[in-house]
Amino acid sequence: MDNAQQYDKLENLPSLKKGWVRLVHRCIYKNNVNSIKKNGLVFNKNAAQLSSWQKGGSYSDIASMASVYNEASFWKSMCHDNFSCYDNARYADTKIVFDMPIDEFCLLKKYGRLIKGTIDSKYIVGCIPNINGENKNLTLPEEKIMHAANKSQNNPPSSAQPNNIDNIVEELLLKCKSDKKEELRAIVYEGIKHCREDLQFELYEPKTTQNKKAIPLTTMLQNHCR
Repeated sequence: MDNAQQYDKLENLPSLKKGWVRLVHRCIYKNNVNSIKKNGLVFNKNAAQLSSWQKGGSYSDIASMASVYNEASFWKSMCHDNFSCYDNARYADTKIVFDMPIDEFCLLKKYGRLIKGTIDSKYIVGCIPNINGENKNLTLPEEKIMHAANKSQNNPPSSAQPNNIDNIVEELLLKCKSDKKEELRAIVYEGIKHCREDLQFELYEPKTTQNKKAIPLTTMLQNHCR
């Protein structure tokens, strides 16, 4: 693939909409990039109802395939990527950038292995080079990155229309073998709420402050959902 056509300029990325988060997936191979642009980032093929031969991951957590940032931490990562490598991700030559509502991210983080299992392609806002993926000692010039950041932050945010969270929750509840739908619905929304609070704390509070304990997916929901 021609790099001049493959990559978007950093300064052309949109600003991050209030109440949204930015995700980055480090991607290997041209075909994988094209597949994600077309079909979205599939992190759980079972939840996405895909066959074993179709492209995608089999992870229980969306964070296994994408790092989450606010706008400031995203641009900091552009100077020096502290992503902890696993498998062959250090050889990724491309970063696919998604902007999506924080509540939808939290829904996928908490329950994505049970429903949907995919970050929709409509949330893609750019494909950029993974400059320092393999070489962790490489640091890009801060002035160059901040110049791009300043331009980007003056751009309009993503115009993607968010998915309806309530509809996704109802699809999840249809998969649950239980007549306690109202109780389960309350559990799901409480899970999203706590995930959002923990994520906001992680992204915006000083790292020296003790983090709150995250609330895990409840045993009841796991027991009743396929």
